[in-house]
Amino acid sequence: LNDLPSTGGKVYVPAGTFTVTTGITIGAAITFAGAGEATIISKGANIDMITLTGVGAVLRDMIVDGVRSTYTGFGVIVGATDCVVRDCVIRSCNSEPLFVRTTGPAHRAKVLNNRFADNPQINILVYDNTDCLIEGNYIDGSALAASRSAIQASATTANRTVSGTRIVGN
Repeated sequence: LNDLPSTGGKVYVPAGTFTVTTGITIGAAITFAGAGEATIISKGANIDMITLTGVGAVLRDMIVDGVRSTYTGFGVIVGATDCVVRDCVIRSCNSEPLFVRTTGPAHRAKVLNNRFADNPQINILVYDNTDCLIEGNYIDGSALAASRSAIQASATTANRTVSGTRIVGN
């Protein structure tokens, strides 16, 4: 990631399991893509695993595994405008698996065709994001704590669209 030009690019993560002990930061116009479910990014410390910090950052085609019984910290944080998280499995996160938040103006996030499983906290938490699209996801809510919901948006989140997302076991 650090070797990409300032104009962005694509990082391909091949099949395999990769344990991270320091959070991964995805900057502007960078696509961080795996080989589908054959690529597993596994948490190895109390960290926020993957943070999209640049305009147009994309996370796609991999498993993000929070190793629930061992570590805390968010699975994926979306903190910039026009970011996309798509075609991932986000599982076993002690804190929220996907947190869309504003650290400055973070708008137009897209959460597309992901699967969420074995997460005790809110699976998709949207905070202060305008024009957020959550579409085509599958959330297995059977591991949710009693007071948690599968998707939650703050009152300051405007123009959010949830479409074609299936929630089971909640």
